[in-house]
Amino acid sequence: MFNFMFPTLFFLLISTLAQGQLDPFTIPIHRVERPHVNLASPSTSHVLGSQISVINSRQFIYEVYITIGEQTFPVLLDTGSSDLWILSGSCTNDDCKMISTYRPSSTVILSDTSFEVDYIRGSVTGSVACDTVILGSYELSCQVFGMANQTTGLNLASNGNAGILGMAFPSVAAIRSSNGATMLANMFNYLDDTSRFFAVKLGRQSGSDPTSSFSVGKLDSNFAHDFSDFFFSPVLKAGADAYDFWKLPLQYITINSTILRLSPSLIRDSPDAIAVMDTGTTLILGPSADVTAFWKTVNSGGGEVARKNAATDTWEIKCEKAVSVAFTLGDGANMKEFPIHPEDINWAAGGDGTGWCVGGVQANDKVNSGDWLLGDIFLRNVYASHHGDNSTHPPMIGLRSMTDTNRALDEFRKNRGPDLSPVSTIETQGRSAASMHSTLIYSASSGCGFVVGMISTLVFRAIHGKP
Repeated sequence: MFNFMFPTLFFLLISTLAQGQLDPFTIPIHRVERPHVNLASPSTSHVLGSQISVINSRQFIYEVYITIGEQTFPVLLDTGSSDLWILSGSCTNDDCKMISTYRPSSTVILSDTSFEVDYIRGSVTGSVACDTVILGSYELSCQVFGMANQTTGLNLASNGNAGILGMAFPSVAAIRSSNGATMLANMFNYLDDTSRFFAVKLGRQSGSDPTSSFSVGKLDSNFAHDFSDFFFSPVLKAGADAYDFWKLPLQYITINSTILRLSPSLIRDSPDAIAVMDTGTTLILGPSADVTAFWKTVNSGGGEVARKNAATDTWEIKCEKAVSVAFTLGDGANMKEFPIHPEDINWAAGGDGTGWCVGGVQANDKVNSGDWLLGDIFLRNVYASHHGDNSTHPPMIGLRSMTDTNRALDEFRKNRGPDLSPVSTIETQGRSAASMHSTLIYSASSGCGFVVGMISTLVFRAIHGKP
């Protein structure tokens, strides 16, 4: 270990791929179950704030394994944030107990730059360093990352992940680019034009799930051999030039064959609602007015099969109730419908034994990097590729539908019993800019927990690392 401090610009000069090139690879994703959460318990109300913000239900997370300085850690795979950070061995508070932590290796280079993220109820502080990092066949001799020396209120011990691997665009990284390039930027720099992408498939099984995978520079042949049946959409910019998150237009939602038109986007100059794809978010989150209209449409066939739980401020649905839902993405002549498995809309993982289950679509009006967050509930139904810009195209999102509507309904009825879908009628509502929170929210979920209503979820309001 180098015991002296280098200026952080030094990281930019010495970061090199140890093997000279990046060979495409595929590694497994691990779906980690969480302990059951009492939705009404005040102890689950861990609301974290940062400029990097996300919402993640405390039922399960998706992890990959990464090696830093010859030590291997489970980290949350998060397409809604950009930083790599890991718990340091210097962290001794309760949050860090019973979790693998990073011990400075013989190859680490420390800096005099602090790494800090403050939360409404919790914090991460530490310093920026670089070390040899290995992910699949990717090995970089000096990858910048954050060493979290102290955490407060994050409840990391409940899920065991030791940090975050962010895969969003570098412009929203909390560790400034002057300190070093992000993992995504470095990997894309070592890939040729046709291979400059990563692909994610989220599965439904716990542990090392054969229906989950993370690939860089190639497709997993278990889910697709080529891109011939993928739908592609250019990534929407966050202004004139910058890209921030993996986002694309959302046109409408279909509920039991009824089209639900959405409120106008509150993102300036956007003609359509904007959806952000985020593996660090469990649920599908949208504007309150649209989500209310969604569940009222589910109820429109007669009888109360969906309700708003006043105690938890969340939408619930009768556990035996099947709802056919699809999201139509894209714009103009380039649009495609993506069906969602009924077990994702009617989420048994949140059932409380009363016959009511947590709805997979919930309200959140505090997201102004986009109008909707398409979390794991949506992403389990697609194979998603994320493409960097090259000589022929800008950044792109590719989606291959993985859910067959009839087969999914048969699976739901087998697991939950028979159900008759209502004949729905449409109801739409508007929303005003006054209902939106002024804070930029995007995902940097650590899988630690905060509340949508009283569901335990994570919201980060990022404060960038100090130089």
